Amino acid sequence: MIFQQLTAVLSNYFSAPAGFLALLSLIPLALFYFMKPEPEERIMPSMAFFMKKKKSGKMEQALSRLVANLLLVLHILFVVGAAAAIAQPYFIGEQRPENSVIVMDVSASMGDDFSEAKSFATSNLGEENTVIVAGEDTDVLAQSVSAGQARSIISEIELRDVESDIVSGIELAQSYEGNIVLASDIVQTSDSNSAKQLADSLGVDRSITGFDASNQNKWGIIEVDDRGRYIEVKNFMNQSTDLEIDTPAGSRNISLPGEEVRKVELETETGRNTVELPEDGLEADNTAYISIPENQTVEVTFVGDQANPYFREAVEAISFTTFKSVTPPIDDSLDADVYVVGETDEILSSTASELQSEARNGKSLVMFAQPDLKSKGFNQAPAKIEDQVNATVEVTRPRRINIGRTEVFQTTNVTGSNWAIPSGTLVNRNYGNGNIVLYNLNDDRFRYDFYYPVFWKGLFEELEERPSASQLNVETGERVEGTRITSSGFYNLSGSTYAANLESVAESDSEPLTVSSTVSADRRGQKDLQNFTAGALALLAALEVLYLTWIGEL
Repeated sequence: MIFQQLTAVLSNYFSAPAGFLALLSLIPLALFYFMKPEPEERIMPSMAFFMKKKKSGKMEQALSRLVANLLLVLHILFVVGAAAAIAQPYFIGEQRPENSVIVMDVSASMGDDFSEAKSFATSNLGEENTVIVAGEDTDVLAQSVSAGQARSIISEIELRDVESDIVSGIELAQSYEGNIVLASDIVQTSDSNSAKQLADSLGVDRSITGFDASNQNKWGIIEVDDRGRYIEVKNFMNQSTDLEIDTPAGSRNISLPGEEVRKVELETETGRNTVELPEDGLEADNTAYISIPENQTVEVTFVGDQANPYFREAVEAISFTTFKSVTPPIDDSLDADVYVVGETDEILSSTASELQSEARNGKSLVMFAQPDLKSKGFNQAPAKIEDQVNATVEVTRPRRINIGRTEVFQTTNVTGSNWAIPSGTLVNRNYGNGNIVLYNLNDDRFRYDFYYPVFWKGLFEELEERPSASQLNVETGERVEGTRITSSGFYNLSGSTYAANLESVAESDSEPLTVSSTVSADRRGQKDLQNFTAGALALLAALEVLYLTWIGEL
């Protein structure tokens, strides 16, 4: 009866309590030590004079007896340790799954929940872990790494002001073995329900742990005019609210009914401008960043035998250009940023050389396609002009414009970049520090097109490397100068200041969803102590060897 009760108690700490039967080996060990005859102590007569009998205290006697029987103590401890090891000790503690697949949602809708989501992810790590980030794109940061490595990787992950493709993250997680940990609000920008349905269906045959997001966005900026003229603000609540908005021109108050959108007109300045709303659950849509380019004037000089009033009107309609027209032959020196050579038979070869020299030194030269360009002195023309034919033309750069069927010159020996289809219709050649452009379109027809001034504005901006306000103000997720923009704010790229904003109603007006978790919240279980007891036994054996060496027995 007593043995059964003792076994029941020990079973709370040992998997095989019967292993303590090994303690019975202490009986013969004790008999061996206690029945062993003590050595006879003899004192040499010559030394008796120097010895003095002292009565030792009880403590000193016990210590002396312990030192004398230290080997016995080590033997007893070794036997007890061996018995404990056979009994397989354990304790109840937190158990990690063998494998975990962490899906970290880095999209803007995570907002204030992101820090808590990272803590949730690190508290659900396995012995081996795969870490996946899901934003607008999905990427695997690490595979089969330890909990410590995964914790370090997760701590470095940053929130991005981009839309979410959590569906791709969940689909990617399915290709890895282990419990899937969704550190996400389960909001798919394109389809809010598909992500939850996918995650719930996944839990049927895969263990899955879901994060309970609580982020609540009250209001936000859902659109920023690419020219900085206005923003649109939406109230995501069901009730009216009053908002104080900080603009470049000062603070202003607006009253916004529930679930309504209000356009707010702005007065911006050259350079960087910010518009701010009060803080709420999503920081990414509370600030609008607007970049307005400086007003740098581009001087355009037209060189031709006859005036081109349509071209003049197109240039004068552009806010950053000035127009001047000269008629060959030209005796005076020229000074402009862009030279446009129209149809001419009177131009001097010296003038052609001067214009090409200006291009080599950093200016831009645009040539209307016409026969015998090179014979007129333009030996750096991007192509040789042949006969005129009909073709379907589409401009691809700087802006895509479908011109349709028109007359163009056939070209050969094209040198430079084709900015239109077919080849040779619009060609840009880098020449020294500047550019030479062949304009091989029927200007007599194209000048009546609605896009005629738009074309010239874009061409001048491209040649002068002068990005417009619409080019400087972009949405997060876009690529600018080869750089992927993932956060709202200002960016200095290639000498220009770009402004990036979230501008996503789906991300701002998102409702966090909860995935049905298929993993028990109580993950406590037996933690084996076999390695610990094995180490303790090895230490005791080493101590015994050292002691035997010290007393000269080895």
